[in-house]
Amino acid sequence: MPDLPTRAKRERELAAAILVLFRAHRDDWRDDAFRQRLADLFRERLAGVYGDAARHMAAAERWGFDLGHVDVLADSWADRTSLGLAGDIVTSTVKKLAAGIDPDAVFSAERAGSIAATETTRAVSAGELGILALAAELLDGEDGRRDRVWRTSEDGAVCPVCAPLNRKSEDSWRHAFPDGPPAHPNCRCFLQYRKRP
Repeated sequence: MPDLPTRAKRERELAAAILVLFRAHRDDWRDDAFRQRLADLFRERLAGVYGDAARHMAAAERWGFDLGHVDVLADSWADRTSLGLAGDIVTSTVKKLAAGIDPDAVFSAERAGSIAATETTRAVSAGELGILALAAELLDGEDGRRDRVWRTSEDGAVCPVCAPLNRKSEDSWRHAFPDGPPAHPNCRCFLQYRKRP
């Protein structure tokens, strides 16, 4: 299965929304309102990415079961993930500013893009794992079992962490990255799935 077709669009939208928050809260980012607005943004946007990934995989696999549960799974995952993610961004902001990094870089479009790429990748992997678990449950385990294969974007920007993982089965990387990509900030890798014999 190829990478999620809506990934680039979702990533751009998330980066733009993060940048708006960065600009709006540049002087009051320590305020709980900033953390909460980030969490709300992630909850909404990443639930959408999760849902896209789950539906894309179900369509590619031609699973005919009702996908009504996907939104519930997506919302549940986004609820569990978003507040911690927002807290991590506030913590990393504190560290960057304390290290003397220019605030223009800390609240930059580049950082917003890196966060968006990383978290879009995380939501894609989570959505695929979620629909696999649902398929295994609804199809009595018969059709939901898959081997996962790491894929890089192979666009000339592949990092030294991910390059050796390209086209490797999960036996090679599952201990380091049990949920699959992302392997690092700004990771745009994805998984391919092979039906187990």
